[in-house]
Amino acid sequence: MMLGAVVVTAAQEENPVSEERAFTRQAAGLILTRCTICHTTDLIAQQRLPEERWTATVEKMVRWGAVLSREEQAMLLQFLTTRYRPGAADPLPSIEHEAESGMN
Repeated sequence: MMLGAVVVTAAQEENPVSEERAFTRQAAGLILTRCTICHTTDLIAQQRLPEERWTATVEKMVRWGAVLSREEQAMLLQFLTTRYRPGAADPLPSIEHEAESGMN
């Protein structure tokens, strides 16, 4: 399943909620198209890792063959370290839901 790039309009740039939703939708879509080739989203969503562990995990996945540009790696890290950090709410909306709606 391929998801298209999210186009951010001028109105969205002025609205941080819309911008955050677009980012969330894009990052979740990236997980669905690149990460679920090898594992489920549940494996990701159950984690509550600090930033350095998420960084090491993403770097390891790239070494193991995940196709991610530096920009995509940075996007994933921002999403993962914000959403799935120690102390994050449980349960969070599913990654699939966030890819569809971009809602928090």
